[in-house]
Formats: sequence, C-alpha cells, structure tokens
Amino acid sequence: QIVKTLENMVKESDKWGGKTPEETVALFTDAVKKGDFDLASKYGNLDNNIKSEIEKMKTDGQMDLLIRELETGKVEEFLDGNDANLMADIDGLNVRVLSMHKGESGIWKIDEF
Repeated sequence: QIVKTLENMVKESDKWGGKTPEETVALFTDAVKKGDFDLASKYGNLDNNIKSEIEKMKTDGQMDLLIRELETGKVEEFLDGNDANLMADIDGLNVRVLSMHKGESGIWKIDEF
C-alpha cells in the first residue's frame, strides 16, 4: 500500500513542470508572481521545500529580487542534457538561482531553489 501511494504521488508530481527547462522556469515564475506558492512548489521535486523558501523570501522583502532573477536568468544545460541551472547576474556575479533535472517522464523539475 505504501509503495502504491508513493507511485501515485510521483505520477501526480509528473503532471507539473515543463517539457524544457525554460518552460519550467516560466511556469514557476508565473506562479511566484501571482503569489500562488502552492502551485510554484509543484514544479519542484516531492522532497524539496520550495514553498517555505519562497514564503521566507516574501517575509524578508526579497520577492522583487527573486522575480527579477527568474525573469532575467539564463538556463545553462549540462552536457548530459538531463540537468540544468538557471543562472543570473547579481551585482556582476554569475549566481545559480535554481537547479533542475529532466525526469524519466521527460518533465523538468526543480531540485534546488
């Protein structure tokens, strides 16, 4: 029963994300801009804590910075074609905003934010 429940959770999770890293970033950015942190968290892996991280950024007054980084960042894919980072220029430094990977279903999910 536990295995079946976990399989169902993974299958449901695979519904949320893009077919490209750029599409996942766009979907995530749109959800963040709308303040829908529940939706934004669905673009991440089951075991990450995206919602609480975004809520902390909101509390700390960093939402404008986050949205700017998401909108201006550039996706850099790794040679394997299954992993990518969103990199943004912050005060002249090239900083990783988030990392993601392509799952077995072909959907890109956020690993770290």
